[in-house]
Amino acid sequence: MSEPSHGEGGTVTRDGWTFRHPRAAMLLYAVAMGYLEAVVVVYLRELYYPEGFSFPLKPMDDAMVAVEIGREAATVVMIFAVAWAVARSGWQTLTGFALIFGVWDIVYYVGLWLLLGWPASLFEPDVLFLIPAVWVGPVLAPALIGLSMSAAAWAMWPMEYRVIAPRAWEWALMAVAGLVLLATFIVPAASLGVTRLGEGISLEAVSYPWWGWVVGESAAVFLAVRWWMRGRGPT
Repeated sequence: MSEPSHGEGGTVTRDGWTFRHPRAAMLLYAVAMGYLEAVVVVYLRELYYPEGFSFPLKPMDDAMVAVEIGREAATVVMIFAVAWAVARSGWQTLTGFALIFGVWDIVYYVGLWLLLGWPASLFEPDVLFLIPAVWVGPVLAPALIGLSMSAAAWAMWPMEYRVIAPRAWEWALMAVAGLVLLATFIVPAASLGVTRLGEGISLEAVSYPWWGWVVGESAAVFLAVRWWMRGRGPT
């Protein structure tokens, strides 16, 4: 199988097949995936909270937790597969993944608000993810990360990696920024003993470290702007 090549207007050609508007296709896929994720939560809340959703969360047995973790892992694989399918390089796979993931996360919360009227506030706490541990934080935190991540990925997806040429220290700083952001969601929950979904505790008890979010997000945005400016070439 031949390597994909790009033509004018951002089209991707592989083995005679032409994928037109790949970024738009990834965006459409992300919107559909985000809505689908919201629908799954509607079903779960109907099953676990028929009288209406409220805190504390109801515990889930280990078998159902394993099913939910498997569903989350499958979602990540699906996002990666689509990003990989239309990419011509590792850089485009990475930025395509970031684009889909960011939009998917934003549309998920928009979908929940449209379908359930939840969250009532962007500062509403939520269980965000279960891999590699339970993530807890206000809705606004992942939504802003998703917005900045998808915007940066959209802008940098067509750019050549060799032109952007990220330095080793930049990759290291981006990795640290990602770990800091990850820690803001996992560490506060773990410190209160939240190690599995539910457990009957109230999420309001988890204090989110916004200072850590500002540090991690600022570093990531700083690097994204540097790479975008470098990728544009001399003006």
